[in-house]
Amino acid sequence: KKEKQKIYLSQGNLKKKMIPRIFFMAYLGINVIALTGIPVYASDIFATAKNAGVDGIIVSWGFREKEILIQNGHRRIAGIFKYDDMQGIERYKGFVECLSDYGVKFDDDWIRWYSTKDMEEKLSKKGLLRMYRRTKDCTAMMVYNDEVADYYMEFLEERGLHVPEDISLVSFDDAELQDSSTSIQLVTAVHPKYQLGRITAKHLLRMMEDPEWQQKNYSYRFPVKIRDGNSVRKI
Repeated sequence: KKEKQKIYLSQGNLKKKMIPRIFFMAYLGINVIALTGIPVYASDIFATAKNAGVDGIIVSWGFREKEILIQNGHRRIAGIFKYDDMQGIERYKGFVECLSDYGVKFDDDWIRWYSTKDMEEKLSKKGLLRMYRRTKDCTAMMVYNDEVADYYMEFLEERGLHVPEDISLVSFDDAELQDSSTSIQLVTAVHPKYQLGRITAKHLLRMMEDPEWQQKNYSYRFPVKIRDGNSVRKI
């Protein structure tokens, strides 16, 4: 029974049965749902998904967190990104593009990478120390998500360093992982999980009832929302 279910739910069978397929992707900052494979913005992610036979994309888009750093006077901005998923790569690309748009130069050595496989080692105290030594001249850092930001803040605190006095931090996901006892609240991009799921389900049901869904653009764009915090210092 399980084998039959796997076969039925395979990408090829879904395509043959003309069942809409949705690809979930947390991207950068503005949340976009493109439910026909028709891109709201031109990007490699849409081409990749479309070539793979995906009919729907959920994606976050935007540069707001980086702009906050730049607008607060930061020019030496480091980053920690995850390289074995599209989300990490696209967040890095958005990071670089934003810096380029503002004419801010950066050193490749300020970008530190990790993967699912080596996450435990890279985010250990020794791993974070290596990251810190490469980025200690930076005044701010963009972090892949709130979980990694939490690891890094804890590491800094153990070394007698503080956010935002010693380094400003911004992140993604608004995961609310921080200890309630800390006075530091991350500036982080909000990922509207509930609304994304609700609107995706609503549009998917509409597509399944619409015989001409492939010719239409079931798109929806969420406004950018950044959770205010005190993790960024003006310099």
